[in-house]
Amino acid sequence: MIKLGLEQARLDKAYLRTGIVFASVMLIPLLTWAVAMYEGGSGYTFSALKALHNGNSVYWIVTMLPLAGSLLAFWFFFSSEYEKQELANELEKKNNSISKNAAFAQRIGEGDFKAMLNMDPYIIIICDTIF
Repeated sequence: MIKLGLEQARLDKAYLRTGIVFASVMLIPLLTWAVAMYEGGSGYTFSALKALHNGNSVYWIVTMLPLAGSLLAFWFFFSSEYEKQELANELEKKNNSISKNAAFAQRIGEGDFKAMLNMDPYIIIICDTIF
């Protein structure tokens, strides 16, 4: 449980950092629009913003590049988290298998030769083909 709590705290910090980066990057187009509208003297309206973008295509790049970069970073973050979770699940399955095998070996080592009868039939088939 403590491990999950620490993992959740790490994830929360990552979400916070991602949000702060996204918000600060999105300030770039807002500041660019504000400066351009102030210099143009047209006021701060949506029609002035539309005219600004129609007049100069660089504003489209300034507007879309931070958004696309933030979304791409967000996607990379979540895809790596998914891969980490899948690897953690696989590791847990392998650890459970190792624990079962160790318990089985311990029972055989203690002289309980009937332990083989309590095993999974699939494992018995594998053991028969190996030996």
